[in-house]
Amino acid sequence: MAFLKWLFGRDKEEFEIINFEKLFVHMGICVKEHGEKKQVIYQVDYMNNSQYKRHKTRFNGCLIAITDFGYIERFRVPYTFDKADIEGLKDKLELQTNKSLDIEFIQSSNGAYFDIKVYSHKLKEKYNFELIEQKEKDKLQVFLGYGRLGLIDFIINKHIGLFGESGSGKSTTLKTIITQLILNYKPNELELYLSDNKGGTELNIYADLVHCKKFVKDLNGLKEVFKILNEEAERRYKLLFDAKLEDIKSYNKKFKKNKLTNILFVIEEFVAVYKDKAIQSMLQTALSQWRSIGIYVLITTQRPSSKVITGDLKCNLGIILGLKTLDSNNSNVVIDRYNLLNNLRGNGHGYIRYNGKLEEFQSFYIDHTQVKKLIRNIERKKDIREEALKTDAKVVMLKKEGLKEETTNNNKMGEVASLDFLDSL
Repeated sequence: MAFLKWLFGRDKEEFEIINFEKLFVHMGICVKEHGEKKQVIYQVDYMNNSQYKRHKTRFNGCLIAITDFGYIERFRVPYTFDKADIEGLKDKLELQTNKSLDIEFIQSSNGAYFDIKVYSHKLKEKYNFELIEQKEKDKLQVFLGYGRLGLIDFIINKHIGLFGESGSGKSTTLKTIITQLILNYKPNELELYLSDNKGGTELNIYADLVHCKKFVKDLNGLKEVFKILNEEAERRYKLLFDAKLEDIKSYNKKFKKNKLTNILFVIEEFVAVYKDKAIQSMLQTALSQWRSIGIYVLITTQRPSSKVITGDLKCNLGIILGLKTLDSNNSNVVIDRYNLLNNLRGNGHGYIRYNGKLEEFQSFYIDHTQVKKLIRNIERKKDIREEALKTDAKVVMLKKEGLKEETTNNNKMGEVASLDFLDSL
């Protein structure tokens, strides 16, 4: 192996250039001819037809392209290999090189290739919570944490699955998402419906916020939320139909003074309720119909087995956040990759599948105390109740003093506002 010095950003960094062709032979990925090892994976010059063509160079016998994250090499896939074989090389190569890397399989008219992306740095094991202010309030944007290229963010315009075993950092990641949304969006820009099926202990910290329209913690409560949101969905579809529009984006663009509010419906620990046939049916309807009208579902579970996360369910989840799983099978259920999520370190370390890409991330860390501190100035439902109590107290005081509360009589002459006085006759 050799080292290359490169002006990387503002700092001059020195990083290792690996001759993967030789490494493949050393690892036994080769054929034997007359007792000698012969390579079967060859590097190819593809740079002239890629985004990296201006940054290609030869070094240590390798054709590489310098990138923002390190460097990249491309290889031709042997005829005896398939996509799973190539993707399975990642863990072996990381073990051999002690480097952080990704492998991307590419199918083209000229054959199959794969890129090895070598990163010049590894993710930290912890990033404290950061609040990044959003300027476009029509989009629900979430900054999840850090990836190898910097901040990782996504737009909530699809349904979301957040999966990971106990200790994976699932609860912390969920709190990061909800807390950011509450701090960045007003109640008329975001409504929350929270179903906490862990006895209400995870999400009750948000229950009394004005953003939270409904907080439930059992099966009957969840069914009630589905009923409420089904009625809202029907109302929104009627509005779109009458306006001859197709989705919430076009509706809000046309009716800027009467915009439809984005709704996030969180079902925490779905495994606790998934066996209920009615819930399964209602959820499938929600996932297939609500996205276009601005109602998004976020499902979480610690046990993402194929019985819980079915194919029909997963195909409607456009954003997958995969944290550490119990085993390789669960990793495949969540992210369609064996031996990936089960090898993560936990505590918010995961992969996000979003817009056709799979990226590694370390989510922000935030604890219960921090959440309470951050949201303490957010408007709460009790503030509204206190105003109502003040009004009631004022009425009682006026009655004691024999005075009448100031009212505005909008009745026309000859109209009677109420016939309740007949009861006292």
